[in-house]
Amino acid sequence: MPSLQEQHEQAAIALIYRGHEPDHIRRQLQESKLTQEELDAIMKVVKEHYYAKRRKRGVVLAGIGSVILVFGFLITVILHHSGGDIKLVMYGLTTVGALLLLWGMADIMGW
Repeated sequence: MPSLQEQHEQAAIALIYRGHEPDHIRRQLQESKLTQEELDAIMKVVKEHYYAKRRKRGVVLAGIGSVILVFGFLITVILHHSGGDIKLVMYGLTTVGALLLLWGMADIMGW
């Protein structure tokens, strides 16, 4: 049977994967009968899971942004050589791809 601290830790990790922020989880845990050391130990594990989840999302966003940038480049080159209008593709896809790439990088770095 898991200890009280392990039960709280498992509940806190479940809250992370449901989308709750670490500050919200800390406030909930402070209402329980945990010592400060137990609370700090649980919050350390919670933050590890929280940042791992954000890093995973960041890698996906950065990957999608990179793919959009590459496709935008290829479509721009093809349109340029065929005499088509490149403005929408060049500026639109570059903007979307760069924003997704930057958002992903910010999540990977934990900002």
